[in-house]
Amino acid sequence: MAVGYGQGSPGVVHLSESTFDRSRKGEDDKFRAHEVAHQWWGHLVGPATYRDIWLSEGLAEYSAALYLLLGKNDDKAFQHVLREWRKKIVQRGMMGGRKSVGFRAGSIWLGYRLKSELSPGDYEAIIYYKAAYMLHMLRYELRQQAGGNDSFRQLLSEFAHKYANRLVTTGDFIATAGQFLHERTDQFFKQWLYDWRVPKIKKRWRRSDNGYIDVLIRVEGVGDDFFTPYPVEIIGDDDAVIAREVYMIKNGENHFKFDAIINGTRIAKVNFNPRLDILEQ
Repeated sequence: MAVGYGQGSPGVVHLSESTFDRSRKGEDDKFRAHEVAHQWWGHLVGPATYRDIWLSEGLAEYSAALYLLLGKNDDKAFQHVLREWRKKIVQRGMMGGRKSVGFRAGSIWLGYRLKSELSPGDYEAIIYYKAAYMLHMLRYELRQQAGGNDSFRQLLSEFAHKYANRLVTTGDFIATAGQFLHERTDQFFKQWLYDWRVPKIKKRWRRSDNGYIDVLIRVEGVGDDFFTPYPVEIIGDDDAVIAREVYMIKNGENHFKFDAIINGTRIAKVNFNPRLDILEQ
């Protein structure tokens, strides 16, 4: 049996014993948790059509990552997973020995149609990793709305209870998410689930002559109506975080400013998207 083999069947998780004999920066813990998560995502609730397969694989993949963060309290491993997802989503080339063009192959909504002999790695890159990253961004937006409270877990609980032992559609999940995301719901899923594009975000900061810090963010490669929160971390000259901001950015040029001195501390640098909460090229 291959070291990386796993299969989550109803009531049974089949794993190679070899995966318990090593640890690759949380990857093996995540691999096992992914298969366990299929007891909920794939079996308790199952995808109704090929377009909804991300509800099985994407939800299982993100649930496994949350196990690292919340179950094992391993933020370092969680951040590593986000970096690896991003690399596999935006890359062109080989992924696990299979060619992939990443997000360029199409949207999450395409489901099994992403499988191709010419680029066989695309299905995994999008249905597993981009779908999981989309769920991470959903959790991030919900935490912003709720002042840090993790209503994402409440969303998953509601979804699982409402649709237990039923086949579910993407529309079912969006309807459940809408109870928590409210007016952002249509925009969020339009640009991350139904659209195939991933933004290229160019960012820089500078000191102005009038005592302010200018933050310049240019968004490219997405639709004209693209709109997303974008986190920024402000670092003082003592190398400590002195402020955190979340800017709403749109396609094209975005310009923000803040005082060059905050609470008596001079700004030394600005970190953009420091915890990889927004997917970007």
